[in-house]
Amino acid sequence: MKVKDLKVKNLKRLSNREIKLLNNRIKNELGILNFEFEKKTELYTGIIILNKDGMKGLKCYFLNKKIIFFEYNNNDNNNNNNGNNKHYNRLIPSLHLIIENNNFFVSLPKVVVDVGAIRFVVNGADIMRPGIRTLEGFEQNSLVIVVDEKHNKPLAVTIALFDSNTIRSMSKGRVLENIHFVGDDIWEFKL
Repeated sequence: MKVKDLKVKNLKRLSNREIKLLNNRIKNELGILNFEFEKKTELYTGIIILNKDGMKGLKCYFLNKKIIFFEYNNNDNNNNNNGNNKHYNRLIPSLHLIIENNNFFVSLPKVVVDVGAIRFVVNGADIMRPGIRTLEGFEQNSLVIVVDEKHNKPLAVTIALFDSNTIRSMSKGRVLENIHFVGDDIWEFKL
């Protein structure tokens, strides 16, 4: 599916109560205590359908026409997501928000990749152990920002397949699952 083919369904502005709930989720799920959207902020939410049968959708939060948070919703009545539920109903900050708001960049753990890994990361590849230069401490299934070693710029948001100590002890293999990267549909989409 291409960005131009994606449509937002059920677009609506968040009420002050919904903004308060989102602020609580940011604190509780992401551990970011020094950030809060003010009441009356023009935040919107909507669903982007990711497949033709409408079973999987991406719930998005928009600010200034850009996606700032997203979460995968699985509407499968059988709750059959093949055990891969680390993505579902989880608030994930977009790279737009991470780049534009230092609180998110500073608060979330980071992994630095070498120059040779950049082209693979920004094409959606998962992060392999040999491409990692340094990493901060984190637990398995944590959200981790991938940055390049030269400019320290965010390239991707990933989910840790192992904790940081295990990754340090590894010499090869896939260690971070790439769920959002510079240039993907979430990055490119605008209302």
